[in-house]
Amino acid sequence: MKFLILFFSIFFTFTAFSQISKTYDSGVALFNDGDFKGAKIVMTRVIKQSPYYFEAYTYRARAFQELGIIDSAKIDFAIALEKNPDYLPAIFYRGVLHFDLKEYQDAISDFSIILAKRPTFIEAIIFRGRAFEATDKNENAINDYTSAINLKLNNYEVYFRRGMLYEKQNMVKSAIWDYEKCLEIKKDFAEGYLHRGRMYLNREMVKEALADFDKVISLTDTIKDVYEYRGDLNYKNGNYKSAAEDYSILIEKFRIKDAGLYYKRADAYYLDSNYTEANREYARVLEVKPRYDKAVVGQAKVFLQKGKPSSALPLLRKALAFNPSNGEAYFLEGKIFFDLKKYTEALEYFNSAIKYEPRAAAFFYRGSCKFESGDKYGACLDLQQALKMGYKENDVEEATKRVCN
Repeated sequence: MKFLILFFSIFFTFTAFSQISKTYDSGVALFNDGDFKGAKIVMTRVIKQSPYYFEAYTYRARAFQELGIIDSAKIDFAIALEKNPDYLPAIFYRGVLHFDLKEYQDAISDFSIILAKRPTFIEAIIFRGRAFEATDKNENAINDYTSAINLKLNNYEVYFRRGMLYEKQNMVKSAIWDYEKCLEIKKDFAEGYLHRGRMYLNREMVKEALADFDKVISLTDTIKDVYEYRGDLNYKNGNYKSAAEDYSILIEKFRIKDAGLYYKRADAYYLDSNYTEANREYARVLEVKPRYDKAVVGQAKVFLQKGKPSSALPLLRKALAFNPSNGEAYFLEGKIFFDLKKYTEALEYFNSAIKYEPRAAAFFYRGSCKFESGDKYGACLDLQQALKMGYKENDVEEATKRVCN
């Protein structure tokens, strides 16, 4: 009889526990499906049936966290660890909660407890490293990522995060090496290509940088920074049409309203000889920033391309009223007077242009004004300076020989 009672007691206990386990599993499934409210309700049911079920407290804590009920989440994590102080998932997810709440020291403490028990817990290494980063303990973060790498855990994120820290410290070669290792592990990681492209740019590896930016865009169209990087690179390489297209994506797709970006697109249009679009875009700049002197100069340049110096002149003076240090405005006004053979007036503007923005062309034209005014020695010095600065137009070498001999 005693045996039968014991048998049935064990049988019913096992059956009850089996049923609780099934209920728990259904709660886990709801959590994994993103039904955090449902998971909370089910885990509460499990806890009522089995108050010592520390795993249920842990999942309910995570559900509370997802629902933004933070105090309840902290209480449940504490109860789970009271029932089983060595339960690493509860320690880990409590650390994640602290991290999300920017309670970085508490997060570091939790992740350190885990790593003392299980040094290969990769997620804990990464989160502790990120917490170190957030508290400006970058060397500690690098040490964590390096320890993960030395454990040969083959995790792309540790290479990526260490690479970003090297990038922050301007350790370009080390950053590139880490980004390359990251991309060997995860070949479709857009952020990795973006950061490696930036480092290639830093080393003036233009072809490689452009290839990486193209790769980012082939993987995702959601990273807005890459369009500006690629646009700037195309602009620098003289691919003005492509540059304008990239700036257009930023403006139209990402709805960025920025006078500086509008100006870059306007300049790209101008340099691509698309003067109608350039003029429209310079006007757009001035709608956002009415005293943007460079945009006013841009409008003047469009008139000059159309052979209308009389329309350009008041715009150049308007730009100089906004910014008396605009070297390009002085240069273009000097050029207008030079073309009118008014060398004395032109000389004054080229003097100011050189004072504020000493470009090679300004030296050439100032030298030409001096020559026309009879100052052959001064003309020679300016033409030689233009040559030294790389000026190659208007047969400058021949003119220099003729003036200086």
